Amino acid sequence: MKGGEARHRNGSPVSPGGDHRLQERRQFARSSPVGVKPRLFVSLMIVTDVALCVYSMYLNGWQFESFSTNPLLGPSSSVLDGMGAKDTGRIRAGEWWRLVTAMCLHSGVLHLAVNMSMLWRLGGSLEQGFGFGRVAIVYVLAGISGDILSALFLPMQISVGASGALFGLLGALYGDLAHNYRLMEGSSFWYLVSLILNTALGLAAGLLPLVDNFAHVGGFVCGLLVGSCVLVDPHHARRSRSMPFYSAPLRIVSATLAVLWFIMLIWVFAWDVNPNRICGWCRALGCLPTPYWSCCVPHVDPATGRTVPC
Repeated sequence: MKGGEARHRNGSPVSPGGDHRLQERRQFARSSPVGVKPRLFVSLMIVTDVALCVYSMYLNGWQFESFSTNPLLGPSSSVLDGMGAKDTGRIRAGEWWRLVTAMCLHSGVLHLAVNMSMLWRLGGSLEQGFGFGRVAIVYVLAGISGDILSALFLPMQISVGASGALFGLLGALYGDLAHNYRLMEGSSFWYLVSLILNTALGLAAGLLPLVDNFAHVGGFVCGLLVGSCVLVDPHHARRSRSMPFYSAPLRIVSATLAVLWFIMLIWVFAWDVNPNRICGWCRALGCLPTPYWSCCVPHVDPATGRTVPC
């Protein structure tokens, strides 16, 4: 948002071959004893996010903020901050629950609609193939990972949105492909190309101002590692062909790297390390300066609660 309001996480990943991939998953699921798995987790997340969006509008007096302040048709940043937006100062003060609640809040109706439509397609396809538990693990851990990375690189800006968790699901699709490519009947190459293109487009959109690309990157990295560990479909593999020879080592390496990733994030955050001083060029991952827009975003001073201009 503009004018020191909450930075939103837009630029959600496009479901790469989502309908085709979902059809494949349904075909294999129908051949199993349990059939197609319901979208329980995805439905729960959508209901939760919609309810919280409605509640945020209630707290805002059932009024949208001005378009110049919030072009996504939603409440003020103060309302979102009070409900649990990612606020680095408050997280450091002990409000760690914001690392979870931030992914359930949205800047407005438009922000919610885009993210929930992607969650239904992308998350729904994965949940029907792998079930509630595995998708929930990827989604929640990716969202937390994105929030921590955002808190490190954008400590003066509050942000909300499920896009970090959605990028985690996108990253998890690489793990799905690595373990289960033999189930795709020759279409794995073009599916990989589609994944790479959609990842590049999604991350490129995060280079625009007012988009929290660090949440996207953090979610994607976590989703890639955790997804490579948990998105294994041994039942289908036994019914068709054996798992790839590297499947077991990949799971071990991915699990190890995922643990190290979270240890690094928590350590850097706990010791109040400023990664922008260590990696000066990393700032460009959040917004790429060009002659056509400014990357300077007004922010809220956590000590006073006042908007600090550029």
